[in-house]
Amino acid sequence: MMKLFTTSVLAAIIGVGSLTAIPASAKDWIESVKLSKAGIDIPPYEVMTDGHAYKSIRTKKHTYSFELYAKATNGERIVAAALSSMSGAAFFEAASPEEWSVKLSNRDVGSGGLRTWKRDFSADVPTSKVNWKGRNPVQLCNDILVKQMSKGMTAAQVFSKTWDTKANAFFQMQALAAHKNKAKNNKWNAGNTSGQSSSLTYPVFVKCQLKK
Repeated sequence: MMKLFTTSVLAAIIGVGSLTAIPASAKDWIESVKLSKAGIDIPPYEVMTDGHAYKSIRTKKHTYSFELYAKATNGERIVAAALSSMSGAAFFEAASPEEWSVKLSNRDVGSGGLRTWKRDFSADVPTSKVNWKGRNPVQLCNDILVKQMSKGMTAAQVFSKTWDTKANAFFQMQALAAHKNKAKNNKWNAGNTSGQSSSLTYPVFVKCQLKK
């Protein structure tokens, strides 16, 4: 089932991602965390119609490309990160059945030796676990149907054409830091680490078309 991520303010950003980083406080061991979209995302989500309305997404999975960045304070090191399709990404918590998530540690984050960690990361995310921010692809295609019919087109005329639009997927990353002696010796845990998060609105192309 597709999930709808709602916020009080709709961020419908076309062409670029929207970043939200939680600022560090005096007690944090992380100076900054940033989750960004990497590269150009071209393959679209394909939404199909049954001839009466747009009903389903044919695309079963989509490759998302990210740039992951975290910087620890002086004396601390980045030891782990968690990337999730839901708000509240947390390395030490189990993912829910509806959530897509991946956890990175050890060599994935420099084996606890890096104060500044940066890497590109790509993953195939099942469509069923994408958390849509704002309107999901099926809703967007049906919005086009309503709009075009209000201009005088019949449903059949709308479905005879392929329509392009964009949707926004939500992702969040949490980075963890520990004192460098704990990080170096792999002695870190939930009790001696500090975390900070960054969120991303990831725009993707959507193609509305007749079922083939």
